[in-house]
Amino acid sequence: MPILQSGEYVFKYDHSKSVQENFDNWRILNHEERSAWGEALLTYEEAQKVFEAQYSVKVSAKNG
Repeated sequence: MPILQSGEYVFKYDHSKSVQENFDNWRILNHEERSAWGEALLTYEEAQKVFEAQYSVKVSAKNG
C-alpha cells in the first residue's frame, strides 16, 4: 500500500473565505506534503510568493 494516497494533498481555493484563510490552509497542506516527501519546507515569504502566483491574489504582510 502506498504511503501517500493519490489526491491526499489537493487544495481547493474557497472563495467564501479570506485570502489569508486560504493561504493559511494551503500552507499547512503544503508543509504536510513536503514533509511526507522529505522536501524542505518553504519559508513564509517563499510560500507567499508561490501562493500569490498560483492563485493571482495578494496575501497581507506577515504580522510579527
